[in-house]
Amino acid sequence: MVGDRVEYLRSKRKGIIHPEDLVEDAKAPDSPLHECFEWDDKQAAFSFRTEQARYVLRHLIVVKINDMVGKKTVPYRAYVGVKREEDISKPSYSYMLFTDAFSDPVYRKQIIGKALREVQIWQKRYQDLQELAAIFEAIEEARNQLSNRGLLVTA
Repeated sequence: MVGDRVEYLRSKRKGIIHPEDLVEDAKAPDSPLHECFEWDDKQAAFSFRTEQARYVLRHLIVVKINDMVGKKTVPYRAYVGVKREEDISKPSYSYMLFTDAFSDPVYRKQIIGKALREVQIWQKRYQDLQELAAIFEAIEEARNQLSNRGLLVTA
């Protein structure tokens, strides 16, 4: 029903749809989209701010200057989301400094596993583009190498 409603809205708007169109339609309690949204403004505000905090943590960048390579800058993410043992029942991640997480074997496997899942999603999205076939092959080779080294987490 939700997909049908989105398709209906898209067709009314000459084949283009914006997120705001869904929110506007969902305001009606009888809309199939209504239950997809949080209508308690206090809870919605808290959830939105929490998502903004996640965004900040995911996008902080550390720039390391490498004196050995003619002062070339090497940017990397400051924080990375990990699932700690005490977080297993929680729906979200805890965040650690990337350098700390990557130096821990358990978190390192998690990070590699998450990266590979994200690559797999990207591959599925673009699987029909033959122009990317060489990239897909390189990804498969890297996945095999990681598997051979015992660095793949099967979920």
